[in-house]
Amino acid sequence: MDAFGATVTLLTGLAWPIVTFAIAWIFRAEIRIVLRSRNARLKAGPLELALEQAKVEAEAALATPAVAPDGTVQSTASPVGGLLGIEPALVPLVDVAVRNPLEAMMRAYGILEGTLRDRARDAGIESTDRSAVQLAAQAANERVITHQSVNSLQGVAVLRNLAVHAPPGDIDTETAHDFLRLVEATIYAIRQTPR
Repeated sequence: MDAFGATVTLLTGLAWPIVTFAIAWIFRAEIRIVLRSRNARLKAGPLELALEQAKVEAEAALATPAVAPDGTVQSTASPVGGLLGIEPALVPLVDVAVRNPLEAMMRAYGILEGTLRDRARDAGIESTDRSAVQLAAQAANERVITHQSVNSLQGVAVLRNLAVHAPPGDIDTETAHDFLRLVEATIYAIRQTPR
């Protein structure tokens, strides 16, 4: 495949995640309003989502304690800030996000990039002169990570760039916490071995 063909293929693969994240970013205030409403209903063609029902079911599941086979009750409380605890270095950033949301996002992206660089280095891939997205693409081509992990990293990178260039005060704590959860999920994906 020549350079032009590779560029077209790359742009084709990047188009839908970038457009999706851009639309979500543009309509983030409206999306939050809909998601916070008590009985929101979203309809797109044949698909309809009733948020109240899902909310009630999720609350019931969270309120029900998990019982281990030996009969002991296990905690169902979620870890700090909704994080799953996959990457302990992200946990302190939950508090940083309250004081400085953009700083928390930048530090989280740095942790994500460091995780990717460590994974690449462990697989024998030199990573010093490449962006995280370029490195992820090479790692996927060498079957160190999945192509879905590359898509996830690209999406997080786009969100990071949008946050950096957002008007002052436009990034709030909730946005930073959402970003931390996305970073955590991406770190988890990067650590998985492709099948």
